Amino acid sequence: MIDSPESAGAWEGELARAIEHTAARNLREQGTMAGTLVVAAGNNPLAVMLLALDASLTILTPASKTVSLDDFFPNRQSLLHGALITDILIPLPHSGEAAAFEKVSRTPADLPIVCAAVRVRIEGGSRTRCASA
Repeated sequence: MIDSPESAGAWEGELARAIEHTAARNLREQGTMAGTLVVAAGNNPLAVMLLALDASLTILTPASKTVSLDDFFPNRQSLLHGALITDILIPLPHSGEAAAFEKVSRTPADLPIVCAAVRVRIEGGSRTRCASA
């Protein structure tokens, strides 16, 4: 997703930046985004960013079902028993929406001690209002 012209600029490049901070390039190219989410801890930059963007997963059991990441993380064990993640659905920004990602770590190469992401919607009119999404 970082190298793809279609997705590298999504969410003003903040999604790609979160992916870059998830692991070194050689590790990212050996694994999958779904695998990263399956083992993600609470300080995983990709997981934090996708939660802020309200992403969801399609999980294939005998039938296919779509699950929000909010529901996925606390129930990973039961949801994935005998199942396969087939899609990660990341919404594109609407007009006036933006996202941001930040992390705190000892060095730029370290895993984050803490990371945060936010998605906001700017509503115009006579007064500008910022609504968290």
